[in-house]
Amino acid sequence: MEKKLSKAISEVVTSITDSNEFKECIRIKKKMEQSSEIKELVDTVKKLQKEYVRTEAIEVKQELDMVQERLNSIPLYISYQEKLADVNRKLEFIKDELNEYFYKVVNPKK
Repeated sequence: MEKKLSKAISEVVTSITDSNEFKECIRIKKKMEQSSEIKELVDTVKKLQKEYVRTEAIEVKQELDMVQERLNSIPLYISYQEKLADVNRKLEFIKDELNEYFYKVVNPKK
């Protein structure tokens, strides 16, 4: 039983990691890691998010929005976000299918 389950999980993971969406997401992420501008903006966004959660200051929120807007204007970052959304949709679909499958197993129709 455990071997079958492990094999099935491995097949699901492989189907995700072998997908074009996943591979493209990883490729773009590596390119982004080489961009000092993107890394700096991402670090600034994270810092400002933490500060905003702590203080709820309007000035911090405005600066956060401005930095986020700059980040969202970079084509490479936009591509990454789009590919990441594709991968997340695929993961969500798999999760939904598993939930439905287990619901049917636990609640068989009579």
